[in-house]
Amino acid sequence: MAAPIIFSPKILDANEFFWREYYWRSQDRQAPHNLYTSSTSWQKIVEKYGDKNLFTPDKAWKYSRLLGQTVGQSSDLKIPYNPDYLVDWTYDAKSLVYNRKLNGKLEIDKEGNQVAARNILVQITSVRDIANDDKGRQAITTVGSGDAIILKKGAVIYGTWKKISLTGRTRFYDEAGKEVFLAPGNTWVEVVPKGINTIISR
Repeated sequence: MAAPIIFSPKILDANEFFWREYYWRSQDRQAPHNLYTSSTSWQKIVEKYGDKNLFTPDKAWKYSRLLGQTVGQSSDLKIPYNPDYLVDWTYDAKSLVYNRKLNGKLEIDKEGNQVAARNILVQITSVRDIANDDKGRQAITTVGSGDAIILKKGAVIYGTWKKISLTGRTRFYDEAGKEVFLAPGNTWVEVVPKGINTIISR
């Protein structure tokens, strides 16, 4: 099912099986989580095999430094994906970031740093199991619109997300329909199936 979806909109499928010379595997991690490439390799693939006229990157999200030092004091976002996978984001008003926990424990990256983000975008959408798929894959609705929760600098905004086309950028809006300005820094998108009881505590 995946191949026809990729091929029909003429997306360049630069996977490791056909272009393995542009990838490498690290020996300090277990497969399949040890596959790497580089921006230089990606550029070579596009130059050699891609059609630059097929896809034009959409404009970036909006960022602003004029949000103030802190605009709220929301402390916690909990997303119980299932009993064995509980995501928890805790706001640190001093460093202006949200720290991520997984199943109650601080999530640490390979370099020993706390996983954190300046902005958290919760995209609530339809998710369903693909029928007769023995790999347990799911179909996730990414084109269209739905409810969203935006967290930035301690503030919580309940709004919507919209993506008008396959090649368009998913954008996030407040209750008035205005695109949300984000705090400068890294942004984490949590895609949450409808029906999950996302909890905000203040």
